[in-house]
Amino acid sequence: MFTHLFDQAEIDNPRSNEHGSLDRSEHLLLQSDEVKLEEPNECLALHGFDRLKDYGDPWKNEFTSLKNLVHELHSLREGWAMAEKWQPEVSLFLRPDLLYESSFESLLRQVQTGSRRGLCIPIWQGCWGANDRFALATTQEAACAYATRINDVLNYCSETNKPLHAEKFLLHCLRHKQIPIWFTNIQARRVRSTGAFAPEKFSLVKGSNIPAWLHSLMTGFAKV
Repeated sequence: MFTHLFDQAEIDNPRSNEHGSLDRSEHLLLQSDEVKLEEPNECLALHGFDRLKDYGDPWKNEFTSLKNLVHELHSLREGWAMAEKWQPEVSLFLRPDLLYESSFESLLRQVQTGSRRGLCIPIWQGCWGANDRFALATTQEAACAYATRINDVLNYCSETNKPLHAEKFLLHCLRHKQIPIWFTNIQARRVRSTGAFAPEKFSLVKGSNIPAWLHSLMTGFAKV
């Protein structure tokens, strides 16, 4: 288990109503095999945050959520850089701020049969793209496409002339790299620093899920 986190002493997020100090040793609860801690905000210039702002603020909150997204994608890439050295056959990409309401055992058993390839993502909350809450990859190509997509953020915004949108950007990367996808109905709820749960919608039949379904259909629902 490989973990990348930001060494953050406090939180101030008006969108999620989170304010106050944070326990900087809490990551020890994960008992990771390798941990990398990084100062927050240092990654913003690396990924052209000021240029990304030129394409707009989809959350309309003075780029706070855009800044969080860049941190998230950077953290994902750094975590994968540690794991990739081990050449894993199966990779689970998990956010530590989620309560996973089901075991991944049945999904892993399904993968063990060798009948699935590519990337498995949640079936809910497609948001006109692909749900980026968590993922399971069964190929190196799928893992790299998912974990290193921050390398393509500026190209995506330049090509589409649209702001960086988490779910739409993920689907764009999966399409561009022709990564097969399939779905899981495992649910995960965001847990705020206060211990409260963020409101969630786990509806499966929703128009905003159609783009991901179409990509899955075109890639054979990732069946071997």
